[in-house]
Amino acid sequence: MPYMDKRGRLCGFLNIEEKENSGRFSRRYFILNTKEGKFQYFMDNPLNLPHNNRTPVDGIPLQFISKVSDARKQHPKVDSCFVVNFAGKTMFLQADDSKDMRMWIEALNDASRITVPTSMESTKERVNEWHQDGVSDRGYKTEIAGGVVCKIPIQTSDDDVTESSEGEFDSHGEPAYRLPAIKTGFAVKQGGMRKNWKRRYFVLTEQNILYFSSKKAKEPLGLIPRTDVQEVKISTKHPNRDNLYEIVTHKRTFYIQCDNPEEMVSWIEVIQKTYELEPEKSVQSSGDQLMKDPATEAFDMENFPVTKVYPHGEWCASDDAAKTDKDTTRQKKKSWLLW
Repeated sequence: MPYMDKRGRLCGFLNIEEKENSGRFSRRYFILNTKEGKFQYFMDNPLNLPHNNRTPVDGIPLQFISKVSDARKQHPKVDSCFVVNFAGKTMFLQADDSKDMRMWIEALNDASRITVPTSMESTKERVNEWHQDGVSDRGYKTEIAGGVVCKIPIQTSDDDVTESSEGEFDSHGEPAYRLPAIKTGFAVKQGGMRKNWKRRYFVLTEQNILYFSSKKAKEPLGLIPRTDVQEVKISTKHPNRDNLYEIVTHKRTFYIQCDNPEEMVSWIEVIQKTYELEPEKSVQSSGDQLMKDPATEAFDMENFPVTKVYPHGEWCASDDAAKTDKDTTRQKKKSWLLW
């Protein structure tokens, strides 16, 4: 029969199926320690074991336990059998009788149950929580995994993890395109964890650079505070991506790809001007080069010497651009007669 020891731990013998689906149960000594958050078992009562053999055979952290229930239907030939579900696994145990079984089930469920008090102070004391690095008090969602309250940054199904920051932003329920902004527009951003590229809607304000999943989204996927921005410049990190610029912060570097070169230069200049950053010389020179790109200029046919080759009637560049119009005409007539 289970009992409470002097340290407030529930102790007692149970039979455990150590090898899954073997149907063989071995008698072990179990200790439920709620203060340390552990459910462990030993070969025998540790007080009866030598000092060098008092280590537990195995154990389960209480925050990993999701449910403890009656398992006599799964093992109809095993009396007083119950199961502990944890971290996607199962542990089948057998008590001495149904009364002991119910006592163990109730104690384990109570020990792994998460209660939500009304006050935030008591929540911090009583609830086991796990925080992803850098999660702020606002930009996260709460999930329960294995009995643990997990605070995870807001993210979409494409695994674009939110950039955590110390800044806060409240849209007051307004969609992204209605927010007061200095500049807005779509661009492709590299994700923070999986480094995938996704199209986002960017909003530049006096205090933050926000990015949303769509133009009508009301909550940003992430934000870059003005105080974190150290440098904005054209990026050469990914040579296969055109119109790419980067926003350098003390936490990470954001890589953003615009639809065209003019838009890239515009974003860099606006951010530098708004946040009073030193402009990069390469930005201005790059903008000038874009306007002088031969590929974008009109092709001057008048200054390009050509001759007509008979009999196919194809135009090509002249081998001797210094010939006079008279000599060219004679050459054409000669070529025509020979043909």
